[in-house]
Amino acid sequence: MKRSTLRLIVSVTVVFFLAWVFWFSTSNPRILVLQSVSQPSDWATRVDQGIRATLRNNRLPVTVVTHYMGLDGAGSDTEIRVAVAAAREAIANNKPDILIAVDDESNTLVASQLPVEQRPAIVYTAILQAPKAYDYSAATRATGVRESVASDAIIELLNAVKGDEPLRIAAIGVDDVTGRAELERLKAGQWSKHTLGPTKLVNNFVQWQAFVKEAASQADVLVVLSTDMLQGEGPDQFLPEQTVIEWTEANSRPLPIGIRDSFVRYGGALAVASPPSVYGRLAMQMSLDWIANGLSASPPEPKTVKEFNVAVSASKLKQRGIELPAVYSELARATSGLYP
Repeated sequence: MKRSTLRLIVSVTVVFFLAWVFWFSTSNPRILVLQSVSQPSDWATRVDQGIRATLRNNRLPVTVVTHYMGLDGAGSDTEIRVAVAAAREAIANNKPDILIAVDDESNTLVASQLPVEQRPAIVYTAILQAPKAYDYSAATRATGVRESVASDAIIELLNAVKGDEPLRIAAIGVDDVTGRAELERLKAGQWSKHTLGPTKLVNNFVQWQAFVKEAASQADVLVVLSTDMLQGEGPDQFLPEQTVIEWTEANSRPLPIGIRDSFVRYGGALAVASPPSVYGRLAMQMSLDWIANGLSASPPEPKTVKEFNVAVSASKLKQRGIELPAVYSELARATSGLYP
């Protein structure tokens, strides 16, 4: 065979292969996962773990792309607007059949703002606000997973530790979309013999410190809501979560209980939290089910997560003179939430 003929055959083969790859990647149903935080963040990492776990068992050909908005690193309104514009551009470029929008920020700033007649099918996940706040329903081609604040699990744990003793429970969080929704869900819990209050959402670390040292000082328990994007000394400076949590654990007279398992990883003693991986796993499974049934069909029924994990720092609880029933320590161990 002549060398020129061989080169022609190889060139044609390469062209057909590239064309096949392009056709395969563009003909598969496309899913875009929109994370509001940055890729290295603990929350995004664990949501991604749940998504990957579902995809490992998937036999349906789909193309999945993730876009990270990085709002946890945005220090100004300008940076937030840039992040929103980049997210909208990612949606326009990828033209997904389904948009998985993770947590309230991505749904507030991006997914719910897309014109209904132009946007892809929406699978929201880990939102604290009610879906109707975003005009989400089967009629608007939206479904998903609503996040829970594990107030029932917190009450159950407190009853196991404190017995019949009625407790005064304070709560603090950041005054943003997530914090407001978390506090609303916390207040909706059935606190029975316990008293919820005082509660406070703050904008900066000075306000946070004042509440912990003053208003919350007479409580028995301090529920700590999300701690990211809390302003430091300047309006464009956000404190690392670890700084906020370590200070709170060291300076809170009442026992602090976080509602994110990262609370213990970053220096707290105890957390009762819905596992982030569940939100990723359920959202991806709902997306695959919707695709399998046909996107023109009604979306899967919305879900609410009721599972919870416990994260425990044994040494910090010991310093406070608190001994948890063995079942909680074993649960923490089983979910990689038991720390020295």
